[in-house]
Amino acid sequence: MRTVGRWTWLNNPFERGTDRRLSPIRKTALRQRTRQTLKRKLLQVIILAVLGAGIATFAAFAWTNSIAERQRLSDIERQIRETISSKAETLATSHALALRGLVADNAVSDVRQLVSHAVARDGDIVYGLFVSPEGQPWAYVSPTHSAEKSLEPVPDGALTDVALTPEKLAVSGVQQRNVVAFGRELVEFAAPVVGDESEPLGSIFYGFSNERLKRAVALAGEQSRTALERAFLIAGAAGLFTLLLAIIWAIHSAARLTAPL
Repeated sequence: MRTVGRWTWLNNPFERGTDRRLSPIRKTALRQRTRQTLKRKLLQVIILAVLGAGIATFAAFAWTNSIAERQRLSDIERQIRETISSKAETLATSHALALRGLVADNAVSDVRQLVSHAVARDGDIVYGLFVSPEGQPWAYVSPTHSAEKSLEPVPDGALTDVALTPEKLAVSGVQQRNVVAFGRELVEFAAPVVGDESEPLGSIFYGFSNERLKRAVALAGEQSRTALERAFLIAGAAGLFTLLLAIIWAIHSAARLTAPL
C-alpha cells in the first residue's frame, strides 16, 4: 500500500486489514467491467433461451410435417392400389361373363381376340391368359407373345412364363396374387368362367403392372420433398430473423438493466 496526497493505492484492495478505498479511475474501471460482465451473461442467457426454444419449435415442426407427408404418401398409394384393383376385378369379372358363351360354343378365335383386345387397349395389363378346365391355354398375350400373334397357337411355355402351376389353374371367385414375370413385379387377377349350370369352363388371368403406381408415388414423393424443403427454408429464415431481433432486444435490455451499476 502506498499513499499519494490524500489517495491511498492498494496492491490488493480486498486484503484484510487494508484500506478499501479506491481511486475514481479504478472505481470507474471496476463498474465498467462489472457492467460488461452482467451484459455478457444476460446476452448469453437470452440467446441460449431463444436458441433452445427455436430448436425445439423447429424440431417439432419438422417431425409433424414429416409424419403428415408420410401419411399423405401412404394414402395416395392406397388410393391408386384400390383404383387399379377395382378396375382389374371389374375387367376379370366382366370378361369371365363374356367368355361363357364363347367357350361354350368352342369359339377359340373369338376368345383369343377378346383377350388380345383387352391387353392392347390397357397399358397397365402386361399379359392375358385363358386356360380351359383341362389346363390347356386357349388364348395368351404377353411381351413374349404379342397381340399380333394372338391368333396363332399358344406356345408351350405360356404357363411357365406367368408362374402358373396346375394347382393354381382352378379358380373359385375373383382371386389376386403377386407374381414376378417378364422382369417385373405384377399383380395378377383371375376369375372363373362357369356355364349356365355352374359347370367350370376355364379361368381367365390378367397380369397388371405396378409401374403407374410407382410413378405416381415417386411423383408425390418428389412434390412432398419439395414442399418440405420450402417449408423448412421459410421456417429457418423466420427463426434466424427472430434470433436477430432477440439479440438486438437483449442488447438494449442488458444496457438498460446495467445502466444503474
